[in-house]
Amino acid sequence: HLRGQLDLPAEMKKMHVKGGDVVLRAQLTAALRAAKVEVLEREADTGATLHIISYKESRQVRSVGGLGRVREFTLTHAVEFELKKRDGTLYMQPSKVVQARDYTFDETQVVGKTTEETIIRDEMRRDLVQEILMRLRHGSKSH
Repeated sequence: HLRGQLDLPAEMKKMHVKGGDVVLRAQLTAALRAAKVEVLEREADTGATLHIISYKESRQVRSVGGLGRVREFTLTHAVEFELKKRDGTLYMQPSKVVQARDYTFDETQVVGKTTEETIIRDEMRRDLVQEILMRLRHGSKSH
């Protein structure tokens, strides 16, 4: 099951989240709290730190139509993270999650397509958060 309590060892039930962009960090914090993990501001007060090593978003041209006009874009989101114990040792090796989605572009509907791109980016960020939670669940079972 994707949602619900994270089955983590007791020392991992108090976690600090650092790195990444503000929106991703806020979404991760909310998802962890919903999964019954206490997310604290001070790293020293926790048993573990979820460190977002890198977070990148990009948009690339996928196809070009007549007259050299862009017809499709590919959005890519990539996040690399690790989970460390309070003493700094790795609880979970660095792991990378990458998502890519294509969407069509019509220059006669710039406002609508800009809104569509924003919605797609938000959905991708939510999917990344869920994938990180799944990996935390899986990683906690291997220890």
